[in-house]
Amino acid sequence: MLQVTIETGISMRVIRPAELKRVNVDTTVQTKAIRFPTDARLYQRMREGLVKTARAEGLTIKQSYEHVGRRVLMQSSRYAHARQMKRARACTRKLKMQLGRIVREIERQIESCPRTRHNKKAWQSKSLSRSIGLVVSTRGVTSPLSLAPNSMQAKA
Repeated sequence: MLQVTIETGISMRVIRPAELKRVNVDTTVQTKAIRFPTDARLYQRMREGLVKTARAEGLTIKQSYEHVGRRVLMQSSRYAHARQMKRARACTRKLKMQLGRIVREIERQIESCPRTRHNKKAWQSKSLSRSIGLVVSTRGVTSPLSLAPNSMQAKA
């Protein structure tokens, strides 16, 4: 669009090509795709990432909260927009609860699986251990990875 405007100005002889050697562009009016990271959206993205990583590692997730979580996130955004903050916080709590359930389910599966109990193969996967570690560090709880023997931590 800028190119067409410049060409039109030159053809109408409103501007000269010499005036185009240096152009100042004001970008404050341009639209930008920026979303603010709300707690609800971060919980939802962490849950989605954990489920995706756990399934890639071969773990079966009984309840992934995929559809329910998406709906609760939308409700939270709508409540916050309507200034119904108590209801928005309740939706954020639900998302946090769902994330906690996913984390605990993954931890239970890793601890109960015979192949992971003996050699911690699942924890050697960097992606799963990093995902669980990030979520657990935000919850302030020690992860099973930190409880593993030192030899296993060195290999991971």
